[in-house]
Amino acid sequence: MKRSSWAAWSVLLACLTLTACSDRNTDPASYPPPTTTPPPTTDGDAGVIGTTITIQNFAFSPANLIVPAGATITVINMDPVPHTVTSQTVADTFVPGPVGTIVFDTGPFMGQTTFTIPADAVSGTFVPYFCAIHTSMMLNRANLTIQ
Repeated sequence: MKRSSWAAWSVLLACLTLTACSDRNTDPASYPPPTTTPPPTTDGDAGVIGTTITIQNFAFSPANLIVPAGATITVINMDPVPHTVTSQTVADTFVPGPVGTIVFDTGPFMGQTTFTIPADAVSGTFVPYFCAIHTSMMLNRANLTIQ
């Protein structure tokens, strides 16, 4: 009984993943230009200069991380479940995508992982991101701002 339940959940997860990924637009010419208007954050975070994002209690901290172009970002997941940090072209759409030359997706992880912002990232660019596993379940909006 347990083996068949595991198999059913695995098939369901695979179908959902394929469905979510099937509509991705990979043509860079169709990407919108970088934005200079930050999406609002839900915790009043005006921005923190640094290179670390912490995920705890289904919330990203800081909600607005200010980073230089070329920075390596460390993400620490303190929750007992896997999360991702995935860029999205438009905030609150929960669809992976780039903003200008900036695109990232940590993939599901526990503990700690890193990703790097391109060295040619335009200063002033705001990149909203989300958890691709929990989408709207996260307790706040979050974005990176390129310094």
